[in-house]
Amino acid sequence: MRSEENRTAGRSLWRPLFRIYALFFSSLVTYSGQYCIFKKGNCPKGFQEGYIFWDDENNKNINKKGGTLPDGVYDRDTLIYYCCSVDGDKLRPVPLPVISPFYLKPFNTSECQRVAGAIATKEFIRFDNEDSGNKDGQNGSHPYGAGKANHMLSYCYYESKLYLSHIFFLKTDFTAVHSCALFESCQNFLAPKNHL
Repeated sequence: MRSEENRTAGRSLWRPLFRIYALFFSSLVTYSGQYCIFKKGNCPKGFQEGYIFWDDENNKNINKKGGTLPDGVYDRDTLIYYCCSVDGDKLRPVPLPVISPFYLKPFNTSECQRVAGAIATKEFIRFDNEDSGNKDGQNGSHPYGAGKANHMLSYCYYESKLYLSHIFFLKTDFTAVHSCALFESCQNFLAPKNHL
């Protein structure tokens, strides 16, 4: 899925590099918290449905779609449905699978839901949509950042703490090893190449 970007003075901002990993919970057990996921089929029990509507550019609209998409409408404008858990505590870690990296969208604030065994990185996308008579909108429960015009949506990118604690970077004759114990404290030190 690609939403068109304005080619004039304003641009849609993608920060940092946007990695597409969609998390669909069709048959997965879900947990209370404050986060949203893309809707595909029925929302999990206890989740509330909502949507965001993008009034995409009328001129030079280059919207394209492909692959597995969340429930929605994808034509000259874009409407995407979400399922949101709204009754839990963001600070209480939820036990989701962290084997592969994934995204959750925060609900109610830009703060990420804590996930047991994972590190979250906050990202955002600012969309530059139709400038004249913009009809961007939202309804029901939806990710944080949907505004009246030119949504700026927050995303939380999750990676396993175990995987991240074993990353090494090589440098010239010596290896600078960045050892980050669960990324709460990091140390740099030099080690000969043959120690890796």
